Amino acid sequence: MKVLFVIEAYFEWIGVRYLSALLKKEGDECDVLIESSIVKIARYVKKEQPNLVGYVTLSGLHKFCIASASEIKGVSPETKIIFGGPHATFFPKVIESDPVDYVCQGEGEIPFMELVHRMKSNGSTTDIPGIWAKQEGKIYQNPPKLLIDDLDTLPLPDDEIFEKYDVFRKSYSWATMAGRGCPYNCSFCFNRQLKDLYENKASFVRFRSAEIVIKEILQAKSKYPNKKYVHFHDDTFCIDKRWFLDFAHKYAKQVGMPYFAQIRANVVDEDVAAALKESGCHLAGWGIESGVENIRRNILKKTISDKRIIETGKLLNKYKIPFLTTNMLALPTETFEDGLETIRLNQKIKTSVPWYSVFQPYPGTDIVDDMRDLLQIPVFQDNFDFDFHSKSIIKNKDAKKLAKLHKFSVLLTKFPRLLPIVKFLILFPDNALYRIVHRMSHTWVYSKVNMNGYINTVLLGLKYEWLRLKFLFLYKKKSP
Repeated sequence: MKVLFVIEAYFEWIGVRYLSALLKKEGDECDVLIESSIVKIARYVKKEQPNLVGYVTLSGLHKFCIASASEIKGVSPETKIIFGGPHATFFPKVIESDPVDYVCQGEGEIPFMELVHRMKSNGSTTDIPGIWAKQEGKIYQNPPKLLIDDLDTLPLPDDEIFEKYDVFRKSYSWATMAGRGCPYNCSFCFNRQLKDLYENKASFVRFRSAEIVIKEILQAKSKYPNKKYVHFHDDTFCIDKRWFLDFAHKYAKQVGMPYFAQIRANVVDEDVAAALKESGCHLAGWGIESGVENIRRNILKKTISDKRIIETGKLLNKYKIPFLTTNMLALPTETFEDGLETIRLNQKIKTSVPWYSVFQPYPGTDIVDDMRDLLQIPVFQDNFDFDFHSKSIIKNKDAKKLAKLHKFSVLLTKFPRLLPIVKFLILFPDNALYRIVHRMSHTWVYSKVNMNGYINTVLLGLKYEWLRLKFLFLYKKKSP
């Protein structure tokens, strides 16, 4: 059986690597096409004739996926189309779109492989848990039931499927995940809703064994000598202290490669900080979100105090562990002064790499329901803007000023004395200067996160920018 995954931008989806490994283990063919041209996607499918085409759908980008799938059906009507990813998980009714045959909700390995087995044996595909199926116009809804309790039962993710692209093959970093799930219920995140899909939600947070994770990284290191850096995509890398301390010790002895991982302020103590240092953490990422504790607690439902954030910053600085902080501007009820407080808190803790985005309420998250009266437009699945770097849809008098402040936020964090100049500049309409400063500063952030160097990151950024511009043109032209 031939399976093709279509991806519209240069992003290494780890879930696709796992599915590819499972497919190849059973003798099936699997490939990835990274392309933003609907015509070229259809042309490729017509030539290769895969049995099943999968899309990783994101809210705001799903319309392009629908348009692309429609084009595929026009040239290869027998090819089946499956949507997975966040948008399909939270809006499975996207299956009502004409070209979509299946939707996969939540973790994909078990339901996806069961679908492949049924297709190969010509069995019924209408009763698979985690798969919504459409047959002769009728939709069969089968919500997911069980998470994979033991992640070690999965094969090592396919280390070749993305490497055919220069962007990934020449990259210094290796992307992986040590575990899955987050136990917290932040209002702007989808983890709570994802947890509620499953009967065994008590085991929502799971980790692969340290031995298996290390085996994967050593295999990649041996096969791709240019890989000098590991990028862990886990939501909360240190949430299980016992697991992390064991992993850190073994990783330091057996691997020794620098790495990036997402942590959380409330789980970092002296032991964790020492283990991060011992294991070679090059950069630790953690979310501040807002410099105003009231907004953080009551609106974002992130119950971490300013005091804890400051203590975590001191601990990481004590052990000389560089850290990246993620922040949002133009939050509900936020004033311009609140936005400056976010920048000041980042300055106070001496963040190594500050990251800022313009807040976007993702459809299906709690904050959309909680703050619906503060939104300029209703946030539904079909009108969501996927761009989280340019504009705000929050109703408040300072939202536009905060969106402008965002363009200078990284620069201002590192150079506080520029504040009077920034306050003057944001009095003017959005312009090319804003965008240049934003692109340059965020390129610097990406270079630090991926350890690819500024020039290499610029070159990658140019490739991505070309793909993005082409995508935006085709998105506006072809999306229903």
